[in-house]
Amino acid sequence: MHRDEIKAAEQLTTLDQVPEKIQSIILTRSVYIPNAYETGYRIGALARRHGIQSAIVSFCHADEPHYYYLAKRYEPIVSKFLSADTKTYEEMQRRIPHRQAEM
Repeated sequence: MHRDEIKAAEQLTTLDQVPEKIQSIILTRSVYIPNAYETGYRIGALARRHGIQSAIVSFCHADEPHYYYLAKRYEPIVSKFLSADTKTYEEMQRRIPHRQAEM
């Protein structure tokens, strides 16, 4: 899926305006576990924006700035935060202290 497709879809107000490929994902998934890309977060956000219940799980795979960036940027829509190890768990707690209950 191309970034441009998702970016364009984010601007749309009704689900029938979303490209068919993205619609299919939104209508057939209820849990999103994005990897190192923002695509999964954005599609999960689109689902919620269009009234479809979904859970978004942020997984911090490694002690690298990019994973912390994703967790913090999408924190308002994340249902649960997972960490690969104690170090990343503690760093997530430090960076997003008000979400410790979901870690």
